[in-house]
Amino acid sequence: MEEQMMWNILGREVTPYAACNWLACAAALAVFLWQGRRLKLSARIWTAVLAAALGLFCARLFYVLARLELFLDVGLENFFFTQDESYRVWGSVSGAAFWGAVGGAALGALCAGKIAREKISDILDALAPAAALGIAVSRFAEYSIGEGIGPEAPEGLQFFPLAVMNEWEEWYFALFLLEGLVGLIIFALLLTAGRGKRNGDRARMFLILYGASQIVLEALRRDSFLRWLFVRVNQLASALVLLGVVVFGLARWLRRQKAENRHAGRLAGKTLADLALFLLPFFAVLTAYRLLVLQQPLALSGSLWWKLLSGGWPLTLAGMAGLCVLSFLQKPGPQGLTEKQAALCTAAFLVPVVTIIAMEFGIDKSADLPEEMGYLIEAVCCLAMGVNAWKIAIRG
Repeated sequence: MEEQMMWNILGREVTPYAACNWLACAAALAVFLWQGRRLKLSARIWTAVLAAALGLFCARLFYVLARLELFLDVGLENFFFTQDESYRVWGSVSGAAFWGAVGGAALGALCAGKIAREKISDILDALAPAAALGIAVSRFAEYSIGEGIGPEAPEGLQFFPLAVMNEWEEWYFALFLLEGLVGLIIFALLLTAGRGKRNGDRARMFLILYGASQIVLEALRRDSFLRWLFVRVNQLASALVLLGVVVFGLARWLRRQKAENRHAGRLAGKTLADLALFLLPFFAVLTAYRLLVLQQPLALSGSLWWKLLSGGWPLTLAGMAGLCVLSFLQKPGPQGLTEKQAALCTAAFLVPVVTIIAMEFGIDKSADLPEEMGYLIEAVCCLAMGVNAWKIAIRG
């Protein structure tokens, strides 16, 4: 998509995409200074400087690592340079990744907390809504470079802002608009539902909400998204972040149980036994459905889970929805989750993970699964993962 330069600032040509990204940085900075007004002045200054610098650097580093083969061909001396005019974020730098920016900003907060002797979790809590707003503005900006497009739009839906037309006059859903709106919703939730939360809970809420939403939204992209072979890089990063949040929550839950003079090893063993008890019936029912109802034998191959889950997709969808409701209804006591609740929430997190892996990486996708139903199942899976990660990492 060709794009004209807007203006010249300090001898550098700036595109609409660059201008919107700088606006995103300014908006994020303003929100951080507002949310972090209770922090020490030195902590705010150091965080603003380090989070911005490391966020931009790590966003570029993530992008370069994701396309390492290309940069090895053109030379790593081009780390900060590119010939692609329309994608430039600032000056001569092109190509960045949102998860890299999030990680860099978190690293900047860590360094700022050490330097200013401020509680790092408080800095991260102030940064979370700022990151959500900055990401939302940057997502909206993808329109100016022809990125952020989804599946092809049918005839009745070929109008802006629901869909956009490319240079070949083909209409695609405006995914950039949906991603920007999701970012604004996360921003609003962090300011309302996250109000008063401390000790990093608001930051974990951001990671859960953004991570879960990105898994399904990334599956809808039909643009030049980052990939390793057939693996979508941002989907993988989102899943790993969610997994990290859940592992952190379980580790914190075990430490709290140990502090109450409960034997950690015995407790972990009992929780794992409960976890197996919750997982086995789910897969047993799916297996019986395929063998008895569909009358299709299971072959021990790399596509086994895809065949199993796609062949019984009505049951899979019902199972995912049931897990969402069941885990959402679990009410932690004054001491947090019980052993059975922790096992149930972990099982309800892992089942959607396996389902998404089967859907994304299944070798044989010849099963009769409508594309729209695949997206619906993936969305419900992400909802289940988000709900259970929240239960374990925040309510646990």
